[in-house]
Amino acid sequence: LLALCTALLMPIAGAAPAGPDRADTVEAPLPSGAEWSAVVPPNWNGVLLLHSRGYAAEAGAPEPAPGRYRQALLDAGYALAASNYGAGGWSVAEAVPAQEQTVAAFSRRYGKPRRVIGYGFSMGGLVTTVLAERKHPALQGAIALCSSMGGSLAMMNMGLDGAFAFRTLVAPDAGIELTGIADDRANAARVAAAVRAAAQTPHGRARMILAATLAGIPAWVPPRPGEGEGELFDRQAAVLT
Repeated sequence: LLALCTALLMPIAGAAPAGPDRADTVEAPLPSGAEWSAVVPPNWNGVLLLHSRGYAAEAGAPEPAPGRYRQALLDAGYALAASNYGAGGWSVAEAVPAQEQTVAAFSRRYGKPRRVIGYGFSMGGLVTTVLAERKHPALQGAIALCSSMGGSLAMMNMGLDGAFAFRTLVAPDAGIELTGIADDRANAARVAAAVRAAAQTPHGRARMILAATLAGIPAWVPPRPGEGEGELFDRQAAVLT
């Protein structure tokens, strides 16, 4: 991520825009009801990195950057900001205005950035793409990582395809519900029991792999030095079962 941001920002030079002070912003309210946070390093290079998080069951606290990248990005001079969207779940509709409001709030608090680069993983990649494609975008650049680029409907339909195949091929009589689920925990327990049973036989594992493939579940795993083709295939298969 740091390398991608650096490549995008090579032409930028000069002093960072001035703001009243550079104290952290922690869970401040936005007009939409969401909250935003920001961190600005002492050596701010004038660039704001806007983080769009992926799917989460709860809105939670805004995360200006993923923990594993945060300090490296600050050390490189980037300011970091994000909102919590004000909603959990598949919250793309709430995320887009909340992220735009975050950029506006950041500009009022710290001064207008010379450039705003949005980035996000998974659902956050889709949010980033939507932000970049707006008629008057708040971003000057965007990095969508492992994003749901087909959109919500296509992704959910693909998941339903996989679930239907799993129930039909693996556990047609287990009482697994696909829609209108009355008790999510009980239904999940039925699915888990069916997975455990199917994993005991090559026939069952093969059917689970087919269902997972129809659901669009990626089987990529990093190769290991000296690993044979068969070993790599077994590890890929394990991801899908």
